[in-house]
Amino acid sequence: MNITLKEVRIWNFRSIKAVQVTLDPNVTVLVGANNTGKTNFLKALQIALGTKLRFVSQEDIFIDKGETLPKDRAAIIDIKLVPTDNQGKQVSDFNDVWAEYWGPIIKQNTSIEIEQFVSIRTQIKYDDKRLGYVTKQCVLQDWKDELSEVDPYFCENKTLSRKQREAIPLEFMDAQRDIYEDLKERYSFWGRMVADVPLEKPEIEEIEEILDDINKRIVDSSDGLKQVKTKLELLNKTIANSDKGVSIAPIPPKLRDLNRSMDIHFQSEGSESFPLSYHGMGTRSWSSLLTLNALISYHTDKNKNASYHPLLALEEPEAHLHPHAQLHVFDQIKDIPGQKIVSSHSPYIASQADLAALRCFGRNGSETQVSQIDMRKLDDESKRKIRRQVLNTRGELLFARALVLFEGETEEQALPIFAHAYWGKHPYELSASFVGVGGKWNYLPFIRVAKGLGIKWFIFSDGEKNTKEALNKQLKEAKYEDEYQNIHEIVVIDEKDKIVMLKSKGKKVENIDFEAHMLGSGYEKELEEIIKKSELDKLNHELQNTTNKYHRADLKKQYEKLLQQPKTMTKDEINKALRKEKTMYGFLIAEAFVKLPDESRRFPPKIKELFEIMTQKLNLPPKETNNEQT
Repeated sequence: MNITLKEVRIWNFRSIKAVQVTLDPNVTVLVGANNTGKTNFLKALQIALGTKLRFVSQEDIFIDKGETLPKDRAAIIDIKLVPTDNQGKQVSDFNDVWAEYWGPIIKQNTSIEIEQFVSIRTQIKYDDKRLGYVTKQCVLQDWKDELSEVDPYFCENKTLSRKQREAIPLEFMDAQRDIYEDLKERYSFWGRMVADVPLEKPEIEEIEEILDDINKRIVDSSDGLKQVKTKLELLNKTIANSDKGVSIAPIPPKLRDLNRSMDIHFQSEGSESFPLSYHGMGTRSWSSLLTLNALISYHTDKNKNASYHPLLALEEPEAHLHPHAQLHVFDQIKDIPGQKIVSSHSPYIASQADLAALRCFGRNGSETQVSQIDMRKLDDESKRKIRRQVLNTRGELLFARALVLFEGETEEQALPIFAHAYWGKHPYELSASFVGVGGKWNYLPFIRVAKGLGIKWFIFSDGEKNTKEALNKQLKEAKYEDEYQNIHEIVVIDEKDKIVMLKSKGKKVENIDFEAHMLGSGYEKELEEIIKKSELDKLNHELQNTTNKYHRADLKKQYEKLLQQPKTMTKDEINKALRKEKTMYGFLIAEAFVKLPDESRRFPPKIKELFEIMTQKLNLPPKETNNEQT
């Protein structure tokens, strides 16, 4: 095919005020939360290049909150096509086939080096004569790289011919696809596929005579159908006043209508063969996609020696499919001929996409924003870490509004509970992901992904010297000029909370972490009660489940002794107990603290600081709004 739709620019279309998006030569995957503009982007492409005409209206024009739509505002969709080699890498000139096909609409970009391209502008604007919105297309003479330098309202008289447009057909398939409905629709992908019967007129007439004869034989052999036919002939006397009669066609008598009577039968392992209408939506959705694959492959084969570059805009291929099927269907999508632009909410599909092909859609107020990872700044090892540590295991992060990063399991258990109490909502309701990265040296891949895809990120960090040094080094590698002290989104536990522990052979270990902060913030009494209750629960559990009477008696003594123990634990004893069962106490601490009668003590200082920063940066409802829910 040797061309690629490299870039798309859109102004004033639905939720998109102004975006500029580069596309992958094979598959571009659009990710992001609901209502961020992914479908609007695909719809814009459909208007510009789609094989079906589409009605446009004022609802397609961007309008800001509280704004009245000006009649002179137009929606603009620009596309840029460039020549490529067989591997999809851009080259300087179109090959002979495309050069002859495009002819005078090929332009030259000489700003950096000579580069040929074809750029097409589609305008959606109000027409006073038609009293509605219409579309207009033209060929652009120039393509400026900076969006701010472009005049979106300029459109030359040089138009694109129908033949030139047919060389780059775009098929759009939305998430509501259903092969059962396609079977009945003449202009569906199925209907278009089966309607293309390459027979000469005499052959068609001969087949239709056979079909007519089959219909007569069926009707003549059925007393019921003959009776119906006789009664329906009364229509001619009542309405048409004709003696032509009525014909009943169990089988469509015209080849063009065959698709209406066709069905597909599918047999899964160990079952009978049933029509697809009897199967679930997953199988029907997948079948519809495979039919589109067949249509595109069919036309690609027909045009293999011609200028032809099919495009597919596909919405949520994972619809109704289980995770393994989602992975399988994405492999099949990659093999469809041409260029694919796929929107998805599936972490499984997103994790299989090329890093360079991910485009993250987000919202800033009423406007859509699009971000991508700058691959030029990553070496192979950095890419491997992002794929292994983020995408392969944390694909859901690509759909988050914010990431809260920390080192270990204790914070991963405690912080979401504190967050729920603070805002009166679960973190997932805020589209925030709380992520334990598994060590102080593992922040970098997450920071790079968040920075590249425009996801806000926060860090809740331990305060040991080597941890802070590791943090600064990773920030530098992520191309941040400031150290952690100057980045408002990073909260580090203060050195004043430091606890020194003596290990074997007199070795000292400094801890400035979650547990140390709890102790340093005056929660000794609450922590002691949590530890004591936990020990009692553990002994009681063993007591209820042991069958050995001697062991049972011993456990009962321990339980009663601990129950009656008036001794107050020292700070050092509390610290050691917390660290002995470190992963268990994070959950218990958070659950107990958020229920404290004194509201001012429910959130330790550094956790409260983190949440206050998040409230400001994410424009979340302030804590006071949610006190009743808390």
